[in-house]
Amino acid sequence: MPGRNRVSTNTTDFENIELPPEPRTKLMTTSGILVMLVSVSTVTVLFGWCIYKVLTTPHEAEKVHGVEFHTPDMTEDK
Repeated sequence: MPGRNRVSTNTTDFENIELPPEPRTKLMTTSGILVMLVSVSTVTVLFGWCIYKVLTTPHEAEKVHGVEFHTPDMTEDK
């Protein structure tokens, strides 16, 4: 078979090749959209609430415990 391994540059060789069909775009189902919206909304509201609480709680620095480290051997009434 003399011409079997030759490389052809003729464009007509590629005209008969069938291409696979293009993939269809799959959309989300209604339940998928609902679950996504509920989860994203929940995380967003929780984040907003945490930021609000941190920025609006008055005198929070006064309630922090453990800032002044005091041990019994530090007392001077011996």
